[in-house]
Amino acid sequence: MIPKNSYKRTLILNKNIIVIVVLSIFLSACGDWKQANWGKTLQQPVIKITKGNYSGFTSYPTRLEGIQDIEIRAKVNGYIQNIFVDEGQFVKKGQLLFQLEANVISQNTAASKAAIKSAKASVSSAKIEVIRLRPLVEKKIISLVQLQTAEAKLKMAKAQLYQAESNFKANKANQEYTNIVSPVDGILGKINFRKGALVGPATTLSLTTVSNTQQMYAYFSVGEIEITKMTKDISGKNLNEKLQTFPKLELELSDGTLYSLKGKLEVSTGKVSPKTGAIQLRAIFENPKGELLSGNTGLIKIPHQYKNRIAVPTMSTLNIQGIIMVYSLSEGDTLRMRPIQIGGEVDKFLIVDRGLETGEKILAQGLGKVYPNTVIIPTEVKMDSLVNSFQPLFK
Repeated sequence: MIPKNSYKRTLILNKNIIVIVVLSIFLSACGDWKQANWGKTLQQPVIKITKGNYSGFTSYPTRLEGIQDIEIRAKVNGYIQNIFVDEGQFVKKGQLLFQLEANVISQNTAASKAAIKSAKASVSSAKIEVIRLRPLVEKKIISLVQLQTAEAKLKMAKAQLYQAESNFKANKANQEYTNIVSPVDGILGKINFRKGALVGPATTLSLTTVSNTQQMYAYFSVGEIEITKMTKDISGKNLNEKLQTFPKLELELSDGTLYSLKGKLEVSTGKVSPKTGAIQLRAIFENPKGELLSGNTGLIKIPHQYKNRIAVPTMSTLNIQGIIMVYSLSEGDTLRMRPIQIGGEVDKFLIVDRGLETGEKILAQGLGKVYPNTVIIPTEVKMDSLVNSFQPLFK
């Protein structure tokens, strides 16, 4: 019979043996996995660094405005009597938009017209008096003072006539201002007041707006470093001169389609915003069919041309805390991690300013399967075929 304590010791010993065996199998499996996945015999694709020509676009959010967005306001006080147009309507220059009630202004105009007649009669009477007194003074029948008094009355009458004529012109203009017309061809905006509303020069809100959309401005902001890169290879003494010879721009609409006409980069503020570190730019697009409206949003696509430059596929790089890295193939087919400086991005490629030379080879893909100093079996592939074969999981 086996002693009770001895039985317990045997059971514990057997359990320990089992744990050791299981642990050994696990460690052996880990070693096999490491050798299979991190070993020195990994066959990996590499690409040879060459120079080429690349072209692409950089996109910036933009908001469109008509070249003229004019607020329509009443120049005189009055109640809106008639509205002859509707919101969103295309109107021509000089077309009647609103009519204000003009009874009081009409009465003022009539009164000032009558005042002109009265002033003219006073001028005529004063002239006659001067003509009558002049020979009497020459004959010394009356004193010179009487003639001078008559001449002064004539001057006063003429001044009153001038004042009456000015009042009439002002009232006449005010009467014309009751008919509010469009100053330009364009699209009518929201009508903020309806019939019966009292409006005038002091009214805070405009009656409506008219947008001249035959040409459209597209405003967007570009970072200080980006604008320097964009204009680096363009001739010109200053930024505005460079922008005048800048290539044509494309406009991507909010639905993802490209606008049919290309735009021109027209002007720069010439000042970097201290808050955003960006420069505001403005492009102009022709809009003959009225397809673009004030307030539309989209993307300005600025073209970039990179000639005789080194580029690497984006998929062949790692971004480690903002530093772009590649695995370069060194002596003995050993992978070395190396930082590179990026000068631009074109589609699925990164333009390299520093860090790589022609003739070098870098790991093409599978960067997550290796680590520095890994020895691989390199298989050279073409860069274009590699990029074209890559299909992103998410678009």
